[in-house]
Amino acid sequence: MTLLEIQEKAGHLPDDANALLVIPSSALVAEIERRRVEFTKELALLNRRRKSTDCSRLAEDVTTAIRKASELFKVKQRDIHGMTRTVELTRPRFAVWHALRANGHSLESIAESFSGREHGSVMNGVARCVEFMAQDNDYRAQVEEITLSIA
Repeated sequence: MTLLEIQEKAGHLPDDANALLVIPSSALVAEIERRRVEFTKELALLNRRRKSTDCSRLAEDVTTAIRKASELFKVKQRDIHGMTRTVELTRPRFAVWHALRANGHSLESIAESFSGREHGSVMNGVARCVEFMAQDNDYRAQVEEITLSIA
C-alpha cells in the first residue's frame, strides 16, 4: 500500500504531490500502525481458514480415495485405513497415498489421516506404489483411476 493510499484511507488526502514529502503526523503514524496490526490479524485469520479448508479437503479426498480403492481392489474401506500390512491391503493403501500425494497433499497430512503414521511410512508407500505401477499395468490403471476420482 502506498503512502498516498494510506493517507486517503486515514482521511489525510494531500492537496498536491509535494504534500507526500511532508513528515506524517503522529495521528497518521498511529493510524498506519493500527492498520498494520489489523492487517496482521486478518492475515493470520485467513491462514487459519486456509488450513481449515485444506484439512476438510484432505478429509474429503481421503474418503473418496478409500471408497474408490475399496471398490477397485475389492477390500473393505476400514482395512485400507487400518494397520494390517498384508499385500492385499498395502497395495490399495499405497495407491491411495500415491493418489493423495499426486493431488498435492503433504506426506505429513496423509500420515496423520491414516492412524497417525509417520510421514516416512507414507513416503515409502508412495515409492513402493511407483515400483508396483512400473511392474503391473493393471495396478497402474487402478492408481490412475483413484487419482482422477479425487482430482
